[in-house]
This record gives sequence, C-alpha cells and structure tokens, in this order.
Amino acid sequence: MAKIYRDYNISDAILLEHSEGLVEVIDNNISEFTKFDTTIGSDYSASIKRSIDDVYGVKSDNVIVDEMSAKTDLLLSVLGECNKAYITIAFFVRKAFPGDRNMANIFGANDIANVRKNQERMVPFMHTLEKNVAEYRDALITAGCNETVINSLPELRNKLLRANNDQELFKNERNVHTRERIVRLNALYKKVVIISEIARIIFADNEPLLKRYRLPSPVGSTNNDYDLLAD
Repeated sequence: MAKIYRDYNISDAILLEHSEGLVEVIDNNISEFTKFDTTIGSDYSASIKRSIDDVYGVKSDNVIVDEMSAKTDLLLSVLGECNKAYITIAFFVRKAFPGDRNMANIFGANDIANVRKNQERMVPFMHTLEKNVAEYRDALITAGCNETVINSLPELRNKLLRANNDQELFKNERNVHTRERIVRLNALYKKVVIISEIARIIFADNEPLLKRYRLPSPVGSTNNDYDLLAD
C-alpha cells in the first residue's frame, strides 16, 4: 500500500480549529463567496461541518498511541510473568540436577538472556520450556517445585501468544486508521483552502475579513498569524 501524505503543512489541530471557526462565520459572507465562485453555495458551512465530523469519526493519532501503549504494557507484563516462571523452574532444575550444566541448558539457561525481552523469541522458548518441564515433571516435583507453577505454563504460553498477536494486529489497525484519518483531513483541507484562496482575492482590501478566512500559515512563513508547530 502506497504511503499517503498530508496536503498541508500546518498541524491537524490548527486545521480543525480553523475549519470549525469557518463553520461559525462563513454564512455571514457566503453571498460574496458565491458571487465569486458559484460552486460555493449556501450549504458550504454544512459541507465543512460534515468533513470535520468525518475526521473525528476516525481515532486520533494520540488515541491510537495511547491504545498501543496499553497493549505494549500488557505484553511486557506477560513477558515478566514468563520470566518469573522460568526463574522458578530454573531454580528447581538446579536443585534436581545439581551441577549439570547440560540439563540447565536444556531448560534454556543459555537462551534466556536473548529472549527475555523479545516476545517473538519468548513464544517458542515458552513452548520448549513447557515441553521439557512435562518430560521432567516428576523430578521437578520431587525437588519441591509446586505443581501449580508447572500447570500454569501452557496457559502462560497462550497468554503470551494472545498478547503478541493482539499487538501485531493493532499495528496493522493503526496503519489503517492513520491512513484513513489523513484521507479525511486532506478532504477537509481542500474545502477550506479554497475559501482561503478566494478570500485573498475578494477581501484583499479588508484585513479583518481576510484574516478571518485565510488559513493560518506554518511557522517560518512571512505571513504567519499564529505560533504554530507543524506536524
């Protein structure tokens, strides 16, 4: 899918704020706009309002980032549970097979450092750990390992898999939402930029009206009316 870009260089917030302001005032001067451009009719303010509503109908970037953060926090929490389970099992492996480095490695001692914070690696690691724990279950229980820890491994692995899949699916969903939001913002921009361009012509000698209808300029331009931070 080709990347989509914003057609404007001011912030989304400023574009929306300006557009909402237009809805409130444009009817006062709609006849002048219509006289200049017959496609700008009496329903133009309602058209801008619909485009604004369309934008708000898609999750904002801030909301998406917050939701992504929550999913990441959940995944990190599950990774922590997996690590805790491994540490517990490793303790009883050392107790059941004292001094046996090969047995420790069978249970992942030589791998855990590389998978501890990596969900893609931790999923197969937990699967292998679960399999090996089942094979040596009796020896671990004899060494004092609580069966609750052993029995929790399959669900813990599934919990990690769900959290990982959920995050990956959301990454794709985030791209869809972001793309759609930009499409709708660009559609809104096209409706308000033409008003700005017309205003520069018909209100060239009327500074208050020109300022009312002209789009804010980005930081660094020679006619910037606002202290903006462009995206």
